[in-house]
Amino acid sequence: MKCKPCDGTGKAKCSDCNGEGFGYGHGKCMACDGSGLIECTQCDATGKVSLFRWMNLKKAE
Repeated sequence: MKCKPCDGTGKAKCSDCNGEGFGYGHGKCMACDGSGLIECTQCDATGKVSLFRWMNLKKAE
């Protein structure tokens, strides 16, 4: 099943910079290296999840 949080890309919006690429003080975000994206933790950056995990993600919405 396609991972919902990353829409199957394996990359999710960086929570430290809110996907903007700039950290505190407007310098480059250290968590995502300025790209605004990090590896999705829900699918371990694969873009796919098991049916059981997908159902749990749906419940959390």
